[in-house]
Amino acid sequence: MEEFEEHFSDFVSHMQISAYRNSKKINVEYQEIENYLNKREEKFKEIINSLDEDDKEFIWDYIDKQSCEATCLYDNLYISGYRDCIRLLKEIGII
Repeated sequence: MEEFEEHFSDFVSHMQISAYRNSKKINVEYQEIENYLNKREEKFKEIINSLDEDDKEFIWDYIDKQSCEATCLYDNLYISGYRDCIRLLKEIGII
């Protein structure tokens, strides 16, 4: 069972990366947000660098935790969608 879980985890990771890359290409909202962030990155770094070391570390740690939280949610939603798809395929008799 452990080997299956490892293969399934690898499969899901590969599919998530593929979905992420595809979404970046076609999702206009994502592209707008990415553009917004890219345009403001230098200003953000200037502000961060103007802070004392404790505040700077706090901000970076906070941002890192937000990113981890979003990634965790994204991973769970992806798996939920996968499970829903399997349930639907069973319900309509395909599998």
